[in-house]
Amino acid sequence: GPQFAGETVLSLPEVLVLVGTAARLNLEVKAPRADWPVLAPRLIGTLGRHQAIESTIISCFEPEALSAVRERSDRARLGLLWEHTSFDDAWRWTEQLHTVSIHPLWLLISSDLVRAAHVRHLDVLTWTVNEIAAMQVLIEQGVDGIISDFPERLRVVQAASDTVAYQS
Repeated sequence: GPQFAGETVLSLPEVLVLVGTAARLNLEVKAPRADWPVLAPRLIGTLGRHQAIESTIISCFEPEALSAVRERSDRARLGLLWEHTSFDDAWRWTEQLHTVSIHPLWLLISSDLVRAAHVRHLDVLTWTVNEIAAMQVLIEQGVDGIISDFPERLRVVQAASDTVAYQS
């Protein structure tokens, strides 16, 4: 809207200063393949300078981008975004990359999928969930986090279920 005219997008260092230790971040890598070799060391450097490597998950749909990050840091916490119905490749990538989480499209979530991830010691963070009823079902299925465009809705569901979840 017009009330936001002239507003700028914060840089990652500005976000890290603003957030501090008040929240954990999920940074999604959205860059062309040619940028990955340059992006990965810059990202790890920025997170390191702000002591945010352990409190940030770096996620991406492209396993090779996550691999570029992993090559720069054993400490980086990686999350694989996933939107395919088959999880065979996802499980291979999560093991190879030593991810801490898998981030499936919310429509793919089932209690069995959550159990399969948890057996692999992976958190399940799902995206993009905007309806309260869907949030409630996902929490019942055992997801570890929900990414939503409406964090206020998620807060209502969290309060009712006494569950902690990620928000976006």
